[in-house]
Amino acid sequence: MIWKRSASSPGSWARSGILKSMHSGYQARSWASIPSTFNHTDAGPVAAKNGDGAKVYSGWAKHPFFDTQETRWRDSVSQGCQREYRDDDWWYVPEPQDLVWAAKESPEAARLRAFNWGAATGVPWVVEDGICDKQDGGFVKC
Repeated sequence: MIWKRSASSPGSWARSGILKSMHSGYQARSWASIPSTFNHTDAGPVAAKNGDGAKVYSGWAKHPFFDTQETRWRDSVSQGCQREYRDDDWWYVPEPQDLVWAAKESPEAARLRAFNWGAATGVPWVVEDGICDKQDGGFVKC
């Protein structure tokens, strides 16, 4: 979720868009263009606009994230080309208590650094350092 400070109402913030992780790179969408959102009080129907959060669907290998469903492609060849199968047959609306403070200076970050992340380039502290500079791109559009 991308929040921007309101120019018309000092001290207020408004949703500006979302930045979704892909297999490599990111995909950005403005808040107005997100096709389906939810409210914490009611997950609601698909295509509800301007709710509390964006409905996001996990793609192949649970890594790329999309704001649209895709149920036509089920074969392994189609995976990884933005045609990943993704449906809402399993979903969860996050609650405030689900958030984990994992900033670089947090105890949780210290615990995360102890894991062997292999060749991963998206470890939390790397993402934290560069997320504000990320833009749309860096992924393959087939």
